[in-house]
Amino acid sequence: MKLETFFQKVRNNHYVYAAMLVLLLAVFLTQAFLFAHRLPSRVDEGSFLVKGYFFVTGKYRPFADYGPWTNNMPLAYLIPGIPQALFGPGLLVGRYFAIVAALLTLVALWLVSKRLAGRWWALLPVAALALSPAWVATNVQAVSQVLVACQVAWLLVFLLDENRADWHIALAALLSASATLTRQNMVFMMAFVVLYVWWQFGFRKALLAFVFAAVPFFAVHALFYPRIMTLWYTWLPGTIKRALNVGFIQGGGEQVWRPDGGLIHRVSSFFLTMRYYFIPLFGSVLTLPMLLRRAYWRSPFQHRLQISLSLLFIILFYLHAWASLSKNYCIFCFSNYVAFFLPIAALITTLTLRAAIADKKKLPLIIALVLLLLLVPGIFFASVDTVGRVILALPVPRVKGGALAGGTTLLWTLIRNRFGFEYDQILLALPPAFGLILFALFVLALIISYRMMKGKHAGFSAYFLSIVMVFALALTPTNLLGGYADENACNGDVLAAYQQAGRQLDQSIPDDASIYWGSGSVVTPLLYLADKGIQPLQLNGIYNKRVDGERDLLEKNGYYNQESVRDWRDSAQYILVERANILEFWGSYLDPDRFDEIASTVPIDPCDPDSIIKIFRRK
Repeated sequence: MKLETFFQKVRNNHYVYAAMLVLLLAVFLTQAFLFAHRLPSRVDEGSFLVKGYFFVTGKYRPFADYGPWTNNMPLAYLIPGIPQALFGPGLLVGRYFAIVAALLTLVALWLVSKRLAGRWWALLPVAALALSPAWVATNVQAVSQVLVACQVAWLLVFLLDENRADWHIALAALLSASATLTRQNMVFMMAFVVLYVWWQFGFRKALLAFVFAAVPFFAVHALFYPRIMTLWYTWLPGTIKRALNVGFIQGGGEQVWRPDGGLIHRVSSFFLTMRYYFIPLFGSVLTLPMLLRRAYWRSPFQHRLQISLSLLFIILFYLHAWASLSKNYCIFCFSNYVAFFLPIAALITTLTLRAAIADKKKLPLIIALVLLLLLVPGIFFASVDTVGRVILALPVPRVKGGALAGGTTLLWTLIRNRFGFEYDQILLALPPAFGLILFALFVLALIISYRMMKGKHAGFSAYFLSIVMVFALALTPTNLLGGYADENACNGDVLAAYQQAGRQLDQSIPDDASIYWGSGSVVTPLLYLADKGIQPLQLNGIYNKRVDGERDLLEKNGYYNQESVRDWRDSAQYILVERANILEFWGSYLDPDRFDEIASTVPIDPCDPDSIIKIFRRK
């Protein structure tokens, strides 16, 4: 049987296709449950889950005076708060809910890609995300990234086609509003939906989209006015804030959390993001020059669609890069920020590669070569702590006096002895150079293999892009691209540890007790005490703490200062401190003459015995 005939039969076999799709989803679910049980809880998880439980059960109201700091839109808390209220508060409930949302994201991407590009091409975005440990790890945590990504993906399902019924457009507009009411940084999704519908379907349907986006958006703002407006004031330039006297924190003081990072950290964060999400981001950049020629696209509709999606992607990418890379608040949050709108990039890539591979023109090839020439060294630079250290540890022949001396030495040792560079200097410079050499050899191998095949069945541009995608998919699960270190060296079950520690906390502290959390900004253990007397302003840890300022005004607006800390700490009946934090201050403050240590939990990080939470009761 000829090879072409075999592949044709495979393409037409529905069982083979279904098996591949199921396999990809199975790979995702396997990774998802492993990461859900292995990843230590991060800062935002406890904050979102406890606040969500508070808001849904009515203990507090979003943006209320003296309540938890509502630093995101209400749905960021209310959506994850619903399963917490239904099934009981706990990290397991939050992460399993996130897995369901991530699975729905993949289903939505498959549906819209199948409609626009065909069923086989629809496997590409699913594979690009499902095979990426970085994407899976980000989206199984109980934070807002997966909630927004799921809404964005389903928005694309309802919105994108040549003919859309009114109810499709209404649902898409509603989802654009709900995504914005989950995270305010997605506000451009609302404008995109209205303007896209106007361009594709005319004014009447654009008006419909505007109504279904604007009504819920302004209704929620009316419900929580005026405090909700503080979320938008932070976007204003300082001169406008001063002129209007808005956007300043009532109560004054200076922010405690004021990190600083140099250029190398910003460059590393950028390329780390490109490494994690290589296929979606590579395709999204590849499409930009192709938009200049209508001939690349199957129809005027797809051309307009790609222009619209690409403009939206550029705006969102730029704004999130500005928020993370140009500022100091959270430089290495860029990959998490891009996860909000990654479904858009995945769809753009699918449509772009379909058009580029079907066409035999040289433009996509030239763009891809230039892009890879920039990205490959950067990706190796972003992999210095994994792949980079492996490269430096490669054995090479020992050289002495310009001649082989017998035996081997490590590559970095050879370079140090020859040029005098230190290990850290070599670690930053050698991996990018190594990646550039590998890329040159890769291109050379493709040229030779293509000529050996005598260019059968495809132009070199299609051949090159196809092989690049095959290699990219194969490398996505590895540390060179989408690999993700979970820091769980002992293979412990984090969810089981939290469940057990939560039961111990709940059983040790009475319902009417006042509690002070003295163990840093990861407040997830407080989720198991959500029905007791925890301090709501502690749920963001250090991130809403101020230096000096007027205490009452700060607490009224969701902040606190050292005076607040002293009062809460000195009046609390119970104090919770991780063993790792019992250093000079807590060692003297928790005097046995004033406190009884009544219990300790199991370690909440199974790999760290010092993550035991000690429970102290005031005498």
